[in-house]
Amino acid sequence: MKLFVLTHPQEIENESEKITDLFKEGLEILHFRKPEWSIEKYEGLLKSIPSVYYKKIVVHSHYKLIEKYNLRGIHLTGKYLEVIEGKMLKELFKTADRKNITVSTSMHSIQEVAENTCKYDYIFLSPLFDSISKEGYPAGFNMEEIKGFLIKYNSFPKLMALGGIDETNIEKVIEAGFSGAVLLGALWKEKNSLEKFRQIKKIMNI
Repeated sequence: MKLFVLTHPQEIENESEKITDLFKEGLEILHFRKPEWSIEKYEGLLKSIPSVYYKKIVVHSHYKLIEKYNLRGIHLTGKYLEVIEGKMLKELFKTADRKNITVSTSMHSIQEVAENTCKYDYIFLSPLFDSISKEGYPAGFNMEEIKGFLIKYNSFPKLMALGGIDETNIEKVIEAGFSGAVLLGALWKEKNSLEKFRQIKKIMNI
């Protein structure tokens, strides 16, 4: 089972140091999401992270940075998918496959996943539990329904659970049969995000 981290959407104190510490602790993939940031700010944070970790970073915007910094992949946002033409999307997948770049996206219902025909490497399914980082953003799924779906699901693209995940409910994510979990609010609301990461990682036995 995988454990990914999604950056806080806003700038946080000592962010590059905290991200670097997570990588040193064994973080496999970091999703870099700063929807209001310019490409210059994106690059500023990237440059403050040791380049040895670039191949573990997926960006949610400013996709041109992929080749410049030899990043791992791109995460296609709902806004991006609304404007890209079908033919261009197919070409994007072909290019990504040729260049060994991962392509992922987010979905918010089982039906959406079931109807998907794109060859994503993985999909974020959210919000699984009440959001920690967003007030008034409640859970969108019934866990028994999720379990039943995942038993029948062919596991590709892989499904990553996102939304309200912390040390109190990570075992439910494991039991449901997800391919992994994505941490957001559980880490960045804490002063010691590294210790929280260690705690959850230990429960997952990874």
